[in-house]
Amino acid sequence: MTILKIGHRGAAGLEPENTLRSFGKAISLGVDAVEFDLHKCKTGELVAIHDPSVNRTTNGIGLVADLTLAELKLLDAGAEETIPTFSEILDFINKRVKVFIEIKEKGIAELIFPEIELFKREKEWEDSNFIIISFHGDELARFHNLNPNIKTGFLVNDISKNTFSLSHNFFVSFICPNFQSVNKKFILGAQKEGFFVSVWTVDMPEDIEHMKKLGVYAITSNFPDRF
Repeated sequence: MTILKIGHRGAAGLEPENTLRSFGKAISLGVDAVEFDLHKCKTGELVAIHDPSVNRTTNGIGLVADLTLAELKLLDAGAEETIPTFSEILDFINKRVKVFIEIKEKGIAELIFPEIELFKREKEWEDSNFIIISFHGDELARFHNLNPNIKTGFLVNDISKNTFSLSHNFFVSFICPNFQSVNKKFILGAQKEGFFVSVWTVDMPEDIEHMKKLGVYAITSNFPDRF
């Protein structure tokens, strides 16, 4: 089985995370997909940044929700890169790889949907180019109601006895656990329940090889050069 290779925030171990530079690096290293995080800024645009604030990943200070897109664009996100918008990322990737879009906050599933529909209509993207993931299962369920043809994935820190039932409740196709909680029993159980297993964030070569041997469907890494 060919395992899907996913670049975490692009190639976050090699370039500034969640930037076009990082996504380009991941693509050049042969990933099948790039993963990125979306927040909504003060003026309503969706932007790629992991944290609720800009403090860690830029030279600025403040909450994303309190800053306009114009203010965010003045910040250096590393290597003189700016924080990209959702549409800028899709334009840059241009269907070269799939996109795993993480919903970082509640209430933005309804904002992601029309942008995807726009790119499908005007740029010839297809539903299969997108996978929506989140720790917020209710957001995944809402997105599924908007477009049940786009696969979704439930992010979990730790596997529990409720993982499969919750995943069914949220109508997801992927279960996305921390790789450290995964074993063969879980993989077989997920497959029996009809789920793909996509693990995160696997950076050490020996861990990557172990996940491959367990038979996961997809691996997310900060270092796509190590696959």
